[in-house]
This record gives sequence, C-alpha cells and structure tokens, in this order.
Amino acid sequence: MPKPREVPDWTQRLPQAPGCSVFSCLNEYVDKDGNQAGSSHRDNEDRYYNCVYQGQIELLMVLDGHDGSRAVNFALRHFPSVLFRSQLDGGEEMVRHTIRHCFLDTEKEFFVSIDPAITKKVTLQMEINQFTSASAYKHFPNQVTEIQQLDNEISGGTAIVIALIYDRMLYVANVGDSRALLCFVDGSGNLCVEQLSVDHVVGSEGELQRLQSLGLDRSELRRVGRLGMHQNTRSIGDYAIKGGYTDVDILRHASGEPGTAEPHVSAGIDLSSIRYGFLVLMSDGLYDAYQTYTGNPHSVNKDIAYLIKSEIEKAYDVGRVAQNVVNTVKTCFRQSCRNRMRNDRMDDITLVVRNLCYPLASYFKRTVSEPEVVPRPREHVMTPPTAPPTVMPSSGFNWGGGVGGVGGGPLIHSQSLLGDDTAAASNNSSTSTSRLVFPITTTTTTTPHSSSSSSFSTEPSSSGLGGGGGSSLMGRHEVGRLVDSHGKETNVSLSPRKGVGAAVDHHPIAHQQQQQQQQILQQQLQHLQLQQSPPHEGPGGMRAAMMAMDPAVAHQQHQEPPPPSQQARVVEERTSQQHHHQLQQQVSGTVATASAVSMD
Repeated sequence: MPKPREVPDWTQRLPQAPGCSVFSCLNEYVDKDGNQAGSSHRDNEDRYYNCVYQGQIELLMVLDGHDGSRAVNFALRHFPSVLFRSQLDGGEEMVRHTIRHCFLDTEKEFFVSIDPAITKKVTLQMEINQFTSASAYKHFPNQVTEIQQLDNEISGGTAIVIALIYDRMLYVANVGDSRALLCFVDGSGNLCVEQLSVDHVVGSEGELQRLQSLGLDRSELRRVGRLGMHQNTRSIGDYAIKGGYTDVDILRHASGEPGTAEPHVSAGIDLSSIRYGFLVLMSDGLYDAYQTYTGNPHSVNKDIAYLIKSEIEKAYDVGRVAQNVVNTVKTCFRQSCRNRMRNDRMDDITLVVRNLCYPLASYFKRTVSEPEVVPRPREHVMTPPTAPPTVMPSSGFNWGGGVGGVGGGPLIHSQSLLGDDTAAASNNSSTSTSRLVFPITTTTTTTPHSSSSSSFSTEPSSSGLGGGGGSSLMGRHEVGRLVDSHGKETNVSLSPRKGVGAAVDHHPIAHQQQQQQQQILQQQLQHLQLQQSPPHEGPGGMRAAMMAMDPAVAHQQHQEPPPPSQQARVVEERTSQQHHHQLQQQVSGTVATASAVSMD
C-alpha cells in the first residue's frame, strides 16, 4: 500500500521569520582525491524551523536527528505548538520556564507515541530473558527478529537548538550538540562571537561530572566517547539511554537515567542594544566539517562567523547567504581530504542565519566612483494653478478653427515662460514642472483634418479643441504641446478665443496691421526665450534653433556676459516675468482690436 500523505501541521503554515537565510544538505562521502564518492542510504535527518506567530513571537530551530526521522519529525511539529499556546507574559523567568516546559513536554509526548512499541518489546524480552543471545535466536527466531524491528522504532532521537525572539528579547535553549552563535560588532568595530548554547556531549566537563554523580566511570566514558550509540548526553527521544539504559553494558550500573531532555536555557538578551549583528543556528555537521579543514576546534565558531559576515557584505539579500557558506565549507572539507590523502564522511548540514540589522552590500557599495545622483534644481518651480493655464504662441495667430495635429518641422523646448499663477503643474508633486513645445513654422491648408494623424499640422478644425474630422477652414493656425515633467504631452490651442471652432473673417487692413504687430512680438518673445533657456543646452538645443531663425540672435550670442550669480539670476527672472506680462497684455490688446475690426 502507498504511504499516506502527511498533512502539514498548523505551525508549518505560519509566515516565515524576516531576514532569515536557511540551507540544509545531505551527508556525503569524499574520497582521498577530494571527489564525492556518494552518500549514505538514508534521508537527511536534519530539520529547521523559522516562523512568526501573531507577529510577536519569532521562533528559529535547528533539529539534528539520528537513528531515523521519527523523533525529529515529532519534535518539529510538537515543540512550536506547545510554545505558541503557552503563557509568555510575566517577565524573563516566565519565558525561560515556558521554554524548559516545552522541551520536557515534547519528550514526554514522544515517548507516549511510541509506548505501544516499548511495551511490546518489554513483553518479548521477558519471554526469552532466560536464554543467551545465541540460544534465544535458535529457539525464538521470530521473537528476536521482532525485537530488533521494535528497537529501530524506539531508538531515534534528536538534538535541538532554538532561538526565541519575544518583546525584543532573545532567548536560546538547546539539548545536544547543535549550536547557537550571537555575532555583533563592538564599539571598536571588531566582530564579537558569543556561543549561547552548551554542547551536551560526553567530552564536556559539565556532563562528565553529572554522569559521574550517577555512579558511572568517568575515565571509561571519556575513553569510549559515547553514551550508547552517540556522543550526545541530552536529547529528545533516545530511549536506549533513558528508559532502556539497563540494556547498555557501560550504563547498566547507573543510579538513574543517564540521558535527559533537560535543556540549557540562556538568559534573555536585549536585541535593541545590538546595532550591527546576526544570529547563527547550525547543526554539528557544519562546524565538524570546517574544523576538519582548519584543524583548530577552538576557533571554528569565529571562523564560521567570518564566513557569514563576508557573504552578508557581498549580498543584496540574505536569502542565499546560508547556501553560499555551506558550499564553501563543503569545498574546504573536500580540500582537507586531498591534503590528508584519506577518505572521510561529512554529516548532514543545516544552517540558519538571522540578520540583526547587519549592513548588506548596498551599504558597502557606496564609493566615490558611484556617487548618488542629485537632481538639478529647476529654475521655475511650479505650483498647482487655481485657473487654467494660459499658453503664449511663438508665431502668428489664427482667430478661427480648432486645434490640429502637432509635429513637423523643428521644435523649441523650453521651461515655462509664464508665471507661477498661470503655469501648468503635475498632480503628483508640487515641484513638478512643465514645458511648452512651440512650432517654428506654420502652414496654410484646406485639407481635411484627421485626429489619428501623428505628423505636424497647423490645419484648423471645425470640431473644436483636439477635434478630429470635419471640413477645415482656410487661414493660418498655430498649435503647441504642453509637456509635463513625466513626458506626458497635451495638445493646446494657441487661439485665445473662448468659442474655439467658430470661424471669423479677417479684415484686410486689420490683418496686415496684425501681422506687423505679431512679427514685433514674435521677435521679443524669441529674445525672452533665449534669455530663459537652460545654460547647459548644447548646439542641438533651443539656442541653436533660435540662432538659425534670427541672425541677430547669433550676433547676440557672442556678446552675452557670463552667467550671473544666483542672486542676480533671481532678479533677472522677475524682470523677465514682468516683461512677459507686458507682452501678454499687448497680445490681448491685439486680439481685441482684430476681433473688433473683423466684426465691423
């Protein structure tokens, strides 16, 4: 039968913790040439956890399982569930007490889950207890085989290291040999590495004293280097060194269970006092592999911390930091096999990195060769108008017809020549600016106008502003575009009539006087545009277009004084605005005169 699909627990569907980088890889064998020679015939027994509950409780875990995945999978589901449903309010002592309860309760419930297998094994052992191992297998082969299968079910265990961040306080607890490191930069700019966990192994002096107090031989334990099948003295599970320790020769004389799930819980650390730092959780496979390469177990924590620091400073995101560090350690381990000319095995590796405001590459890449781009201030700052903008023409007027297409011929790009009270402004920002695009030449045509045309046209349209279709009327007409700071173009009629689209016949004399006045105003406006043009425009900009139109402007180009100071520029701008206002009034007077004559 196919194995039933396991439904994820609710704790596995919580959002992931921010600023975390996680990576885990399977164990592998490496030959003396530094090549991978395969892996063991078992799955990766490491697990990790990084989630946030209700936006307040952040839990990080690394679980290093052994002898199967049953214990590590159970702890991965049960521990977060107990912690998130527990009471954490009440201060540091309450939090530490809750963490301790979670470790003990997880092991208790795990043994409850395997209790039927334990009971059946004890019953079978009582049946064949009077026989030795060889004779028992001869007389009760089925029972012996079943006992071996039950041992595989109940022998699993796992080391756990957890980091709990609650109310800006960090708490670390562990059983086994997985480690937690707090790395931070001190006031002198040096990287400090502090191990917050405790290695619960047979070689630890504290664990040797505890085991000695149970009546075990200290020197024998140090010689063997293991407690049962593994070096861990504390873990979740591992029934063989707890309820079944009497079956182990070196442990059967102990006065109590040598193995325990009693965790080491560190005092709370205020993370607000750490300006630049990061937190590291790792299984023993990582630091064992790297200290095999360096040959110095005393500095392996700092060596790994500097590897992580280097990867963070090169990364724009912490997502791949853990993977890059693990790959570096694997490369170094293979190199050590080549150097020692021997085969070796690398255990499962799991690494969790939690960034605590340590600067990424975007901070370190700010160099002199890549300065920040500071936008050039505008000479005319626009504000949202209270009335529709008034557009001044650059050449002759036409008092009849609508707005045709825009294009054809050279264009003059300029900042707004109008005052702040009449300038167009962007809706997104009060400091946005717009510029008028004036056509240089105009034409007279009687061709029908199409609104879909994209070429330049000064044809009048009977359909009004921006209208398309309809018959065109004879006459000269000027159009322009209003271009804002976002590049959006708007067709604007240069005719000041309110009723756009209504044709008005021109009186011959009035039309001749009008053209003369318009030529004078045209030259004055061009001169004003030349003075207000940006000084950085090159030969292809507005000055070149103006010089091509009027030779007097080209002559004036050689007589212009150097750019004035900032204070003088403000005075010049105000004078130009006043001059422009006077020109606008003259144009309005011309319009009124032309309209009166045409009506007569």
